[in-house]
Amino acid sequence: MTCRGPTPDYTTMNDLGPIDCHILESGLGYGAYGLYGCSEGGTACTTTGTGPAVHNAIGKWITDFPITPDRVLKALGKI
Repeated sequence: MTCRGPTPDYTTMNDLGPIDCHILESGLGYGAYGLYGCSEGGTACTTTGTGPAVHNAIGKWITDFPITPDRVLKALGKI
């Protein structure tokens, strides 16, 4: 992380690209149309921060999430 003045830079939802929202009717009856959840919006920022961080560290892009040690080793050609 870099620091610009007294506050550090961090990834926010504004750093994301377009997001497609899909409603799946489950029929469970928890809410309107059987809807009972709407993804994990808070974790969307995590991938936008960790993906480039891993790229900066190893020089390879990993586009499959979650980024695991096996995927890093595979990207590096170690396995």
